[in-house]
Formats: sequence, C-alpha cells, structure tokens
Amino acid sequence: MMDKLQYYHGMVDGSVPHPPIADLIGFKVIEAEKGKIVIELVCNEMMANSIGAVQGGIIVTIADAAMGMAAMTLMDDKHYSITAEMKINFLRQPGMERLISTGRIVHPGRRLMMGEAEVRSENGKLIAKATSTLMVLENDTFD
Repeated sequence: MMDKLQYYHGMVDGSVPHPPIADLIGFKVIEAEKGKIVIELVCNEMMANSIGAVQGGIIVTIADAAMGMAAMTLMDDKHYSITAEMKINFLRQPGMERLISTGRIVHPGRRLMMGEAEVRSENGKLIAKATSTLMVLENDTFD
C-alpha cells in the first residue's frame, strides 16, 4: 500500500493521476516533500477576469490545493484534512504566465494544522500570500 507522500510523488512522476480539480484548471504537482507541495499552473486566456488578469479564484484554488496536499503528506491512512479557514492577500496581478504555488505546513497539530502558501510568477515575483487552518478528521467521520 502506498503512503500519502508516495502518492504525491506519483503525481510528480505521472504514475498517479491528479485530482479532478487539477485536470479542470490545469495545475500539476511538480514537487512533493513531507509537509510541502509545489504546484505549477500555466495560465491561459480562459482564466482572465474583466481586466485581463488571472481571476483571483484561480489563485485561491492553487494556494488552497498546495496547503491541503501538504497537510495530507503528514497523515496516515486513517486521517485526512479539510480547509476550515483561509485568508489570502493579493499583492500584484499576474499576467497570463506560469504560476508556482508552494504550500507548507507550519504547525502540524493533531486536530488543527496551520498552512501557508506563496503564489509566485514564473520570474519569482510574489503574487499572493495565503494562510489556512486545516481540520484533521478521521476517515469514518466523512459525511
């Protein structure tokens, strides 16, 4: 049986499919470590808002995914996490370029975890900074 970190390594090497949201938006996990996930998204015109920048919800999605997946790398098969709360600061508007979202767990608690994510442009400029509280649940509590 594959542990959760191996699962995300499988996404990196292509042996494990990405979740449906990744296919819908087009992001890929490009790096996976214990407590850290890096996601890449190549933006396109379909992601633009009315001023021609990448719509904020796209940025929120890749930040949330990176933090949530980073939390999952720290869990056993009996547990999973969900985002209980999230805050994001948008610092500049990105163009239609490649974005990199790096999610880390800064506090790996037993019931609550705290994550942070940075979303950067392909040239390294900080686009957004996010934090989240993730609730740790047991598999049998999902309803």
